[in-house]
Amino acid sequence: MNGVIAINKRENMTSFDVVRQIQRKLGVKAGHSGTLDPNATGVLV
Repeated sequence: MNGVIAINKRENMTSFDVVRQIQRKLGVKAGHSGTLDPNATGVLV
């Protein structure tokens, strides 16, 4: 799978928590282009 996924990160999750969920659910390698503070919310690409 190739592409970009924009995720609205919830509060109290690390950026790696989000990446790990994507990896497990889709069964693919994944990464992110910038770290958000665990208390921050916003779009993670």
